[in-house]
Amino acid sequence: MFPVHADPENSRQHAIERARERCGLSLSLSDYEALNLQICRSQSRLVARESGYRKVHEVRHGGAMVLAVFSKRLHMIVTFLGAGGNPQKAQVDRRR
Repeated sequence: MFPVHADPENSRQHAIERARERCGLSLSLSDYEALNLQICRSQSRLVARESGYRKVHEVRHGGAMVLAVFSKRLHMIVTFLGAGGNPQKAQVDRRR
């Protein structure tokens, strides 16, 4: 059994809620899984390392680039960063 903070289902729901709160994104489970695949398939850009097991990746959702924190331990996105979570904007519109 996972500790509460490391439960995959709780982590998934937390990440989806943070995407809505911090980035204004309404992610379905399918959308969330697609963002995880971008990271696993090296289709994202590594922005920063938070620790030995958590890294910040820039992933694309629709026309926007969003910062996602990926846990190597859980093999999944555990949260999203809003504009206050990074000196650069967390969501960058690349359509221009």
